Amino acid sequence: TDAWTVSNSHSHPVSGYVRVPVAAPFPDSQKITCPAGHVRRLAWVQDVPAWSIAPLVPVAPQLAAFHWDGVELETPFWRAQLSQPTSDYFANAGVITSLYDKVQRRQLAKGHLNDLQLFADEPESCEVWEQNPVGPNLAAALIVKGDCQIVASGPLTFIFRRTLETARSLIRQDVCFHAFTPRIDCHTQVDWHERRTMLKAVFPFRIDAPCSKAETAFGFH
Repeated sequence: TDAWTVSNSHSHPVSGYVRVPVAAPFPDSQKITCPAGHVRRLAWVQDVPAWSIAPLVPVAPQLAAFHWDGVELETPFWRAQLSQPTSDYFANAGVITSLYDKVQRRQLAKGHLNDLQLFADEPESCEVWEQNPVGPNLAAALIVKGDCQIVASGPLTFIFRRTLETARSLIRQDVCFHAFTPRIDCHTQVDWHERRTMLKAVFPFRIDAPCSKAETAFGFH
């Protein structure tokens, strides 16, 4: 059927991305492939009314929303630089080394953002529940392969796909920059076979604020 709808259960209008089957008849959408290999179409919907079901009417994408010169990505909201792996340090593949906010006109990265680090985890008791990372970052020693590739280049979203491997585990991550929102999404899949090793994602922002809000569904370590 060509009739598609989108629902909003919130008490306020919502704008955002929706994913639909690849065969959906929406020319104002973008075909993307997730790390698991599933192919979908991505569309942007604007101001879906509160507590309602509305027709899915994608917004036309912006022309030339992204520019990538091999080192720096420019979007409507950001100028970001991503590092490439070196022969002696694979863990830095796809790390955000610079993130300039074009709206506020300031640099937000205090250090490397989305830096995946590994630490020895040696709990003193309660093996399942207690986290006790000790010692230095072991990423350089444990990550034996790293790669970063562009898998989507607009018009709705620009995606870098990171792949990191240890001798036993595999980490895949899509870092997504968008045309219609300043949000940056990091979709991470981990096939984890390490023992007493903690995986940590580090985001050192240059932000001075008295408080912040964050959440996680279950708390993965």
